[in-house]
Order: sequence, then structure tokens, then C-alpha cells
Amino acid sequence: MPTKIEWVRNVDGTPGETWNVIDGCSKISSGCDNCLAPETRVLRADMVWVPIKDIQVGDRLVSFTDTPAVGQNRVWEEGVVEAVWETEKPTVEFELANGARAVASEDHKWLIAKRGASQWWRSTVDLTFKTPVRTVRLAGGDLRTSTDYRAGYIAGVTAGDGTFRWDSSWRSDKLGFPQSYWRVAKPESDRVVLDRLVDYLSHFEIDVAVRPFDSGPSVFTDNPVPMAKVETRRLAHMPLIAGLCEERPTTEWMTGWLAGMFDTDASYTGGNLRFHQAKPNDVLDMAVRFAKELGFELKREDYSGGCPGARLVGGIPENIAFLAAISPAMTRRCQDFYGRRVETEDHMVVGVRRGPVRRLVDITVSTGTFVAEGMLTHNCYAATIAHRFAGTKAYPNGFNITVHPERLTAPLRRRKPTTYFVNSMGDVFHDDVPDEAIVRMWAVMAATPQHTYIVLTKRHGRMRSFLRDECRCGAGHQPGIHLRSAMDWASTPHSPTYVPGIEPGLYHRMRWPLPNVWLGVSAEDQRTAELRIPALLATPAAVRVVSAEPLLGPVDLTRLKARNGAHIDALAGDVIHPVTGEIYAAAPGCIDWVIVGGESGHRARPMHPLWARGLRDQTTSRGRAFFFKQWGSWGPAQHKVPVDPELVERWAADRGDPALVAELNAAKAASEAVGATHGYAVWADQYGWQPHEYSHRPWSVERSSVDESMHASIRRWGVKAAGRELDGRVHDDMPARHAPAGAAS
Repeated sequence: MPTKIEWVRNVDGTPGETWNVIDGCSKISSGCDNCLAPETRVLRADMVWVPIKDIQVGDRLVSFTDTPAVGQNRVWEEGVVEAVWETEKPTVEFELANGARAVASEDHKWLIAKRGASQWWRSTVDLTFKTPVRTVRLAGGDLRTSTDYRAGYIAGVTAGDGTFRWDSSWRSDKLGFPQSYWRVAKPESDRVVLDRLVDYLSHFEIDVAVRPFDSGPSVFTDNPVPMAKVETRRLAHMPLIAGLCEERPTTEWMTGWLAGMFDTDASYTGGNLRFHQAKPNDVLDMAVRFAKELGFELKREDYSGGCPGARLVGGIPENIAFLAAISPAMTRRCQDFYGRRVETEDHMVVGVRRGPVRRLVDITVSTGTFVAEGMLTHNCYAATIAHRFAGTKAYPNGFNITVHPERLTAPLRRRKPTTYFVNSMGDVFHDDVPDEAIVRMWAVMAATPQHTYIVLTKRHGRMRSFLRDECRCGAGHQPGIHLRSAMDWASTPHSPTYVPGIEPGLYHRMRWPLPNVWLGVSAEDQRTAELRIPALLATPAAVRVVSAEPLLGPVDLTRLKARNGAHIDALAGDVIHPVTGEIYAAAPGCIDWVIVGGESGHRARPMHPLWARGLRDQTTSRGRAFFFKQWGSWGPAQHKVPVDPELVERWAADRGDPALVAELNAAKAASEAVGATHGYAVWADQYGWQPHEYSHRPWSVERSSVDESMHASIRRWGVKAAGRELDGRVHDDMPARHAPAGAAS
């Protein structure tokens, strides 16, 4: 069922509709990325810190509740990575009091200790000195490839659950000496421990294999658990293993030892992580000592009649930090904290500075959250969209790319001229959309000249190459011939790409480019404008559109920097010399329609009024159509809404009069209901725009005037209340429509 679109208008002024043959998207635009530097370490569910650049789709991460229900607490969860991509964005680097550092995009979200703040989540660009960020301890890194870690792991497993029978004086048992052997046996369900042993031993040229182990009849059950073992009886291996088990004064060896001990003689239940050892030896004392070297506290618990143990002190946060520090093989033993309340330390921000534009990585996690550099953080909010639509009748594949052939012929059945917004929930030129699907859509658009189609994309490169359609057969055909032939083939009944309802001979009826297809790109800021608009200008199109929504920064369409250093006036279609300012060439095309809108949603970023005014003035001064769609969740507000001075004087003369107090409070409330709550100003270093909360009420005499050349007073109205008026008027302009063609040109 098509959806009415208010900003897309038909010829008679009624709302247009959507035509969603394709929906879904696996990569979100730079306008909504929450990105981190590639080297940022992320905590996987196997309790290993991994650089985010090495994270893959399907990986499981330690995560937590994004937005708990009213009356509920955030709890630890396991999330699944659903998407990974890269982008380039301006960065912000910050440091916490505990030494944790991160480099992230301005819009990346971090969980803070609320303490009276209005929101739990805080963007990187909004972090200030002493902002308390929620953290878990990042202890160590991935040491599993370290030689000492491997040796320590072998030693820990041997101490916890191994049998090592050997003396340096022994020789071959064939000479009458006892049989030497080293063995570790585990239930088949714990085979991961044995597999790790085999791998680690091979690095020391000790070749062993996992084999079945017959432990003999059990006095406890008639159906004993299947067992497996790793064993060697080779005399040459014995001194090597003995050497590996000798204590080494390195953090890596101690970490490996604790991991091996955890995999064999530890438990993690009821929120308590304990090591156990019933044998009369010093193993537990070693565990306590090694944990202390790593910065953790194990407390001995020796109860009469019970198995001696050592418990990790510090609760769930220390449990997570300890497990991530040692990286055991028995990850199923590490899951007790899932479902338990998120209780963490918080550390103050002690430094924030702007960074350069650089390559960043973002991931989408099923839970919407993960842990990065020890800090609790949020991923791209596209995950929310994916979960919202997953499994519904309209979106059975969630937000994955999906082609709906059954929707293809809808415009063919409508004679009334209609304006269609094509694929409002996807991108026609996404890499995963087959060429055949695009050809069939273009054939339908060619066969329905009474309709107008608006196509917006962020894949400017594929759009340009697909529609320019340079000759690929070597015969020197004019650009567009191959595509038009493929469209004509889609109107042929015996063709496998045939679209039912299109009359044959489409090639001879169409004009090129199609006069009823308006092509556009999204441009959220100057960088994306300079990236995408030149490709749009080089694409054959009857009408070219730029959608600056959400508008996240100032955009100058009259001075786009080309790759050769020249400036492009995209509204006039001129190429300008960057030094002399002279027009020396014509661009392949020009922009006919500019759409501007602010961001909406509970994580919306404000749009500075100067940005919207700038695009309006650029567009209208060159005679192009300008459409202001909405302010979004934020909008302009009066900086100062004064209270009646006479009322203040009467109240000052008699402050005890309840009626005057009530009247003054009502006047203050009315001022606060319409006055600005935030300002939006340029940073002193000119690197970016910064929203900030006002410390004084709009009726306060302490509010000074503001310089509106760089500053704007705003508040979060909500989309409906913010409205669509820009400087007192609605801008609904659209380009002129081309008359339906009846013959080819």
C-alpha cells in the first residue's frame, strides 16, 4: 500500500505517493553514523578486546540494554553485529580520569552517570570537562598470541586439572624406569580447552592431538559423561613441558596461568567468580598473587568441611574486567553476568579536543550498544529501524535489501498524473540492487509519462555510471543506447525481464533522459555536497535535486570544490577559476530544486537557522526552486521573553502578596514555554558548531543579547510545534514539470 508524502506534490496540489519497489539499506549515510577510530578496542563476547576494524558481521559482543522500560534497569546482554562500514568524518578525541582515551565522530553516543542531566546518552561533541562517563575496567589486551601467555596457559591447566608424572632422572620405561606422561582430560563438552592446548603446545614443537579418554566405571552414574584428553608420553616432551610450567615473572605468563586455571578449576555463578583447589598445594596462593599483579583482588575462602577457594572481589564490573583480561577458552563459563543489572564505575572527562577528518568505522549491533575502550557506548541508530520493521508483513527481511516485483506495475494501473517518491525506505542504486531491477523500474517510468518520479540516492557513483551508460561493446554507440535497449527488452512479452502492462516498442516512444524522472542526491554538509553533487551534474537528468536533510552543517552550492581545484556554482552551472573568480567553463548541468530540512527523533541534532537561510538565499537568487520541509525536532525560539516590568515592580513592593507571587510565577512559566533553552554557536576555533544549554531562564535579567551573525537561540519543540515556516513564510516551490512526450528525440 503506497504512503502519502506531504512534501511531494501532484500537479493539483494534493500529496504525492511512495513507490517502494526496493527497500532496505545495509549502510547508513554520514548524516547518522556514530563512528570510532579503527584502532578502538571493542569487547567481544569471548572476552577479548578486538580493534573495531577487525569486527565482522555475525560477531557477538558484550552489550547492555539501550533504553530500559519505565521502572526497569539496564542489564548486561549479548549483542550480534549486523553491519560494519567505514566513513570519513571530523573527529573529537577525549580522555577520562582513569586514562581511557577514544577518538570518535562528533555524534557518537556515550552512556553517562546522569546526576541531574536530562539525558543518559551524551554525544562526543557534547562531552565537557568533568562529564562522568560509565566505564568498565580495560585491563590488558589480547595476549593470546604471546609466547609467555601460551606457556602460562599450559602451566595453569596443568596445575588445575592435569596429571604430570616425570622426574628428570627418569629414562625410558623399557629400561625399568616408571612410565613418564603428561595428560589433561576434560568432558567432551569442554573440548575448547583441549583444542587450545593442542594449538599452544604446537608452538613449542610438542605435537599432540585430542583423543577419546576412558576414565573407567563411575561410582556415581551408570552413564558417565564422554571424556577426551590431550596426552603425551614421549620422554623428549617432558623437560619441555616442565620448563613451560616453571613460573615466569611476566604479566603475560601470569595472565595465561589464570586463564588455564579458570578453564579447569573455577566457577562463575550467582555473580561470584571463584577458583577452587582441593589438593594440598599452593595453587590458590599462586592465583591470589598473580591476580594481584594484574590489579585484581582474590580473597581466600577456606571453610571447614568445604573445598578451599578464592573469590574475586568487586562484583560484576570486576568480573567482566577480569575475564576480559585473561581471555579464557571456556567462554560459556563467562556468561553469568548477562541479565544482571549494569552497575559500573564512572570517570570524569579530563580532556577534549577537536581532531582532523579521518577514516572511522561504525557497526550496527542488535542491541544498539557495546563497550569500547572500557566505555559504555551506542552504535548507529539504524539498528532501531531494523528491529522495528523486522518480521512485519511489509518488511519480512527487516532492513536488508529486498526487491518487491509485485509492486513494480502499480504506476501502470494509474492514469491520473501522480508524483511518486521512489524507494522512500531504500536506495535504488545500492550495490546489492541488481541491474535488472533498475532497468525494469526505468522501463515503467518511461511507459508512464503522465507521472513524475523523484529518485534520491547516496550512491552517486553508481547512479552516474549506470545512467550515462557509456558504450561497452566497442561499437562506439552513443551514451544511453545500451540502457534504452535493455528497457525496450523489458517491454517485450517474450523477454525474461518483461514487465506486464508495458506496450512493446518502448525504445521508439521514449525521450532521453526521461523528462518525468527527477534525480537527486543527499547532501548533509559541505563535504557530502562536494562529494556527491558533481556526480549528479554529470548524470543525464531532466531535473536535478539536492536534498539537504538532515542539514548538519553549512553548505555553499555556489562554491563547490572540484577535484582539479576549480569551484563549481551548481545552481548556475558555471565552473569558476579559484583565483581570478572568472567563469571559464560550463558544468554538465545545474541544480533545479533544493530541499532543506532538520533532523527529527529523540536523538535529533539541531539545524542552525543560518544554514537554512543560506541555502534559501543561494537558491532563490539564481531563480531555482526552494522547498523548506521542516525544522525537525529543534527550531528557533526567542532568546529573551521579558516579564512585564510593572508586574515585577508591584511584586518587589509587596513580595508577601500571594496573588502577586502567583501572577509572577505564571508570567515566568509563560516565558519559559516559548523562550529558548539552548544556543547554537560556532566554536572559537571555527572547527564546528556547538549547541549548548542556557544557564539562565528566558525571563532572566541576566540574559544578554546575542550576536545572530554566528549564534542562534533554539529549543526542542518537537516536529509539529517547530513547524515549516522559515522567517515567517512557507517555502513550497517545485520545478516546472515537463509535458509528456509523444515521440523520441
